[in-house]
Amino acid sequence: LTPMPNLIIGLTGQLGSGKGYVASYIAKRYGGAIFKFSAYLSKVLGVMTLENSRDNLVKLSESLRREFGEQVLSYALAKDAVASEAPVVVVDGIRRVDDLAALEPLPNFVLVAVEASPETRYARIMQRGEKTDEANLTRDEFQAQERRSTELTVPTVMQRATIRIDNNGTVEELKAKINDLMNQLDFKERHS
Repeated sequence: LTPMPNLIIGLTGQLGSGKGYVASYIAKRYGGAIFKFSAYLSKVLGVMTLENSRDNLVKLSESLRREFGEQVLSYALAKDAVASEAPVVVVDGIRRVDDLAALEPLPNFVLVAVEASPETRYARIMQRGEKTDEANLTRDEFQAQERRSTELTVPTVMQRATIRIDNNGTVEELKAKINDLMNQLDFKERHS
């Protein structure tokens, strides 16, 4: 029998809401592993020597889903998440209801929505420059990105979350909310 994580936390939220920070904080403080749908797509883009831009990630995601079914990435990610030996797995960036297909049925899965205002999210995206096309993003371009197929479904996914974290405050406030979440889920900090 393969070991299974004690807890699988799915994170959903709009662009720049702070999902990545929540994921890395949980991984570091609670001994977790992070799985991202975009990592599977980025790997394919890298193999194909294509730019890791949001535009290319969207095109690849849409192509795979169209050709192999809307749930193709959900099953690939869930297989790896369940096989993880980490005590907690964080699935960062759940954007579509179909992404939940293989995760929601798991008994140790919980969906968490990370929420922040559009102003806060835009400022964060400008600061982080995570994707190659984010560094000089205008407000209009940010709003256009929020209307992409990969983003339009996020509010529907967020409605399915059983837990919400408001991330409009400081980093310290966010850390306290994450610690409260982990306590609520009866998950203890890992000491190395």
